[in-house]
Amino acid sequence: MRSEPQLIRSAPRPALLATLAIDWRSRLIGGLSAVLACVLIWLAGGAMGASFVVSFGAEDASMEVTLGAVIGSVLAAATAGWVLLIALELLTTRARTIWTAVALTVAAASLLPAFSYEADIETTLSLTFMHIAAAAVIVPFFRRRGDTTAGKTHKER
Repeated sequence: MRSEPQLIRSAPRPALLATLAIDWRSRLIGGLSAVLACVLIWLAGGAMGASFVVSFGAEDASMEVTLGAVIGSVLAAATAGWVLLIALELLTTRARTIWTAVALTVAAASLLPAFSYEADIETTLSLTFMHIAAAAVIVPFFRRRGDTTAGKTHKER
């Protein structure tokens, strides 16, 4: 008996609105929680004596890391991660796996400037902890699936 080749079908990709509706609460909470974690670290660092001024070699090339800059940069990173995850969910069925690899790579790369600027130890530790905290909150919250969709493919939702 001759076996006929079978077409392998991948799970259909969800439409844009369905993709936007998937786990948006968890992702919003994750982004806002990352902001809160970094704000708390910034406040604790200030209480411990961090100046939050970093210098890039020359004295005139220094920058102050303000609370507004912390909030804005964490929101920007979370938004960029969310947009990338939505795009991947539209393009592939392995979106969360690909996104996690990209997110962890970006998080690791974001730590590299800590070795190139000059700052007091409190500032360096506070900024490093902020990067780690943002990734530690954003990645699990963005990967999380709601109870109703856990273990289901896009077709089953």
